[in-house]
Amino acid sequence: MRSCDYCGQSVQDEAVYCRFCQRELTANPDLAGKRRCPTCAEWIDRGAVICPQCDHSVSVDPALGKPSRMQRLAAEPKANNPREILKKKPEKKKEVRDQRSEIRGQRPAQRGLAQGKQIQEKTEEPLKGTISLEAFQELDIRVGTVKNAEAIPGSKKLFKLTVDIGEERTIVAGLAGLYSEPDLVGKQVVVVANLEPVMLMGVESNGMVLAAEDKSGVHLLALDAPTRPGSKVR
Repeated sequence: MRSCDYCGQSVQDEAVYCRFCQRELTANPDLAGKRRCPTCAEWIDRGAVICPQCDHSVSVDPALGKPSRMQRLAAEPKANNPREILKKKPEKKKEVRDQRSEIRGQRPAQRGLAQGKQIQEKTEEPLKGTISLEAFQELDIRVGTVKNAEAIPGSKKLFKLTVDIGEERTIVAGLAGLYSEPDLVGKQVVVVANLEPVMLMGVESNGMVLAAEDKSGVHLLALDAPTRPGSKVR
């Protein structure tokens, strides 16, 4: 409120005429470039689009025209200001990246544990029931020396071996991919010699080369010293 210059009565700050003496009042210098917010009735800058007191949007003063984009951004509250939102986005992306990195770091370990468990379950087979000595003695287990090894066409796992067990035998063994042909030639192996012949990939196999398997792979049974081919394993 201010006083009329003529009658001294109290009038509104923005009044142009005194409602008591009906005389024109001089402009209030304190209100130059100001107007009232339609929501809270506080004085704000004439060009403001957001009231700093109540944070409500204010219609554009027709006398000033439409505010520029930069004026709207500057007047926008921080919570809704696109500039502030854009500043926060890198932090959010960084947090997401950290979470993804943590997940990626965990997955191989979890997968490795699962695979290790599967291998352990596969290799740690329970022991079988007992058999008589006579039943074991029915097996004819011999020492053999590999004379030749060649891949079987059409198979990714099988080798055709020529093994000297006191006599030469053709034996099919699933060693391809684990051993190369040159590695097998000259190697001494342990063979079950009295199994019934069986046809594998068109090749008749007359015996079985013994090997052990664990999580590290397949390993042929080996002798600790050179032994005469055909020697019986007891």
